[in-house]
Amino acid sequence: ETVPAGGELDKAIEQYKIGIKLDPNYQQTYNNLGNAYNRKGMLDEAIAQYKKAIRMQPDYKEAHNNMGSAYFKKGMYDEAIKEHLIALKIQSDCEKSLNNLGVAYSAKGMYDKAIAAFKKAIESKPDFDKPYSNLALAYSAAGKPEKAVKILQSLLRIRPGNAAAYYTLGNTYAELGEDEKAVVAFQQAIRLRPNYANAYNNLGLVYRKLKKNEQAIKAYEQAIRLNPRRGEFYYNLGLLYAQTDRQREAIPYFQQAVTFSPRLLRARFDLAKSWEALGQYEDAASEYQAITKLAPKHGEAFYNLGMLYLNRLRDRRKARFYLQKALRLTRDPGSIKFIKRQLSRLR
Repeated sequence: ETVPAGGELDKAIEQYKIGIKLDPNYQQTYNNLGNAYNRKGMLDEAIAQYKKAIRMQPDYKEAHNNMGSAYFKKGMYDEAIKEHLIALKIQSDCEKSLNNLGVAYSAKGMYDKAIAAFKKAIESKPDFDKPYSNLALAYSAAGKPEKAVKILQSLLRIRPGNAAAYYTLGNTYAELGEDEKAVVAFQQAIRLRPNYANAYNNLGLVYRKLKKNEQAIKAYEQAIRLNPRRGEFYYNLGLLYAQTDRQREAIPYFQQAVTFSPRLLRARFDLAKSWEALGQYEDAASEYQAITKLAPKHGEAFYNLGMLYLNRLRDRRKARFYLQKALRLTRDPGSIKFIKRQLSRLR
């Protein structure tokens, strides 16, 4: 019940369709066709095929499990849970269904149930990698990162070459504030997978926390080389430059971040602040305005825009307009008092 990947998917779909015409009573072909559609992201079509397979064989565990995965991809978590539970009624110790059930529970924030499902998956098949990593993520999300570390260490004892486990371990150590251990874990992930862009990026984040700025810069640059279309990577490098008063170096990276991730508002906000720090007030205003269009309730952008027009661009009408917008959006008593004081200057 495997499905070819990449450009072979279309050929596989045609072959499965031919197979169905030749033998419309073979449920496995419908399941395989569903898998091919699933791989292509044609989720509604995939679900329709899984349903056909299940109508022919109601206890077809694999089809229930596959349909649950398709529902999960559609964000239909309750439906996914239902299908995985049906699969588990058919085979209670199916490690894949238990793992997928845990993932669906995690997506709904039901971490206790997710943890129980992942533990059962591990009990069913101790050498199955996925539930270990997912259990660690569930523990972290549930505020139990120490337990996440232990689970990941257990996984790495049986899978010492698992780069993703070292990456997750690095993130967990960083969450615990054990930054030196996080560095070692990320470095190990990179040693095992030299093109691991996310590991380089997160290594850069930890180096920045440790004030090892040049090492952080090199890590971010490598992340960008490996994945040059990821806006967040450019943003992180730009932020490091901005925080060390190197705004001119920061700006091109913030601009690249916005190019690849137009809705990455923190990149736009820090780009605006960098323009402002360099005295390029019109550019700063333009960027703040872009934020207010993308996020009409971004009170801080309205406030900064109002203060920019009040103190730098000397446009009292625009200053009043933006400060009034900021006043309507803020809930902090101190900020309300301060904005009202600025508005009183405009009477």
